[in-house]
Amino acid sequence: MKFYRVLLSIVSAFALMPVVAQDVVTYDVVAGNLATLIDTESYTTLEDIKLIGTVDARDFYFIRDNITEVKTLDMSEATIVACEYEGISYPANTIPDNAFYVTYSDFGLRRMTTFYFPHSVEAIGEHAFYMCPVLRTTNMEQLTALHTIGAGSLSRCMRLREVTIPASVEVIGAGAFAYNVMLGKVVIAEGSRLHTLGDNAFNGSVALTSLDFSKTALVEVGAQAFNACTKLKSVLLPASVEYVGDEAFMYSAVETVDWSHMGLLQVIEGSTFYGMGALQRVVLPHSVAEIKSSAFADCSRLEQVGLSYSLLSIGDWAFSGCSTLSVITLPAPSVPSVGYRTFENVSTANVTLKVDETILAHYEADIDWSAFALQGVSYAHSESIVRDEAKVKRYGNECVIESLRAMTRVYVYSYDGSLLITATADDCQARLAIPSTTRYVVRVEYVDGTCEVIKC
Repeated sequence: MKFYRVLLSIVSAFALMPVVAQDVVTYDVVAGNLATLIDTESYTTLEDIKLIGTVDARDFYFIRDNITEVKTLDMSEATIVACEYEGISYPANTIPDNAFYVTYSDFGLRRMTTFYFPHSVEAIGEHAFYMCPVLRTTNMEQLTALHTIGAGSLSRCMRLREVTIPASVEVIGAGAFAYNVMLGKVVIAEGSRLHTLGDNAFNGSVALTSLDFSKTALVEVGAQAFNACTKLKSVLLPASVEYVGDEAFMYSAVETVDWSHMGLLQVIEGSTFYGMGALQRVVLPHSVAEIKSSAFADCSRLEQVGLSYSLLSIGDWAFSGCSTLSVITLPAPSVPSVGYRTFENVSTANVTLKVDETILAHYEADIDWSAFALQGVSYAHSESIVRDEAKVKRYGNECVIESLRAMTRVYVYSYDGSLLITATADDCQARLAIPSTTRYVVRVEYVDGTCEVIKC
């Protein structure tokens, strides 16, 4: 018993001793020579490393394949230079593809929690940090020259909680932040030049609740970009968006989609909003001419839909399973075609369909649309798309649009939906020459992002 008491005293003494953190080991590197600076005995003991000087792809791959216990890797005072390695050219100022991802093991550096980028970095290569499961801290927000975040580059970084996208970033590649289950906050820096969001960019990032791209230059949102983001309730997109890919919002938790300001979007792609159980209200921009198959299928809480002036066709199963649908506003000047089982499992007799009163008879004679509770309305008072604030005055071939609210742009369409003129408004007034036509449609976009359409 005396032996055990002595042993317990020794163990307790060690338990009370302060734990001394390992010192950061600094290496002054000349590109490609890191392997010569570290002895093999240190490969599995080095935890905190700082590199200064110049590095290239060879140094990244040396760390990936040998320094397996690294926790903190600080390259903030280093510069990445170009090199030729194993027949591949690696550019300067670029984190190389698979920098810390060991492809044959399907894992990245398992213990790295912190990585500080060189400040001159311009691009992050594909799968650079893929499957680095405990990476949680970077200095990405400081990278003023970064323009590309490569495909899969920060995917499956399970402990990454917050990311700031620098204003300089123009492209976020396919799957760049996919399946980051703890990523709860994404900040887009002011003055963002972001124009492309790749396929699956945030797919499966289940902790995200909101994303704001409204002040970016975003043009393209890739397929499945926000698919399976099951807590994502709000995504704000700018007027510059021209394309949103298949299944982009599938199974997300967004409650309202108001895209009335996105006047460049022409197609709602297949299954874009499929299975969004929280979605209740949709307003589409008047530029949309086609809604493809299953676009809103199984949106079981969807109640109100504002369709577009330019709409020509709605695809198969587009609104299938939208069992709570109650009001559709459809201001198009002609009756859109309807695909196979477009409104399957929708009680159409209980859905009010508000259409242009001048073509109400056409809907009543249509085998698909006549099943709805049809209501002819004056287009200028269609409540889901028009607030009836702007006033249009015509003087020969000159058109004057005035409003009490500040406007940004004005669009003039022919009655068949063809865009004739686009003009920039001067605060509360816009003047433009119009073609000699007896009927036209004016769409006004306001500074606050809302939209008004007036038929004249």
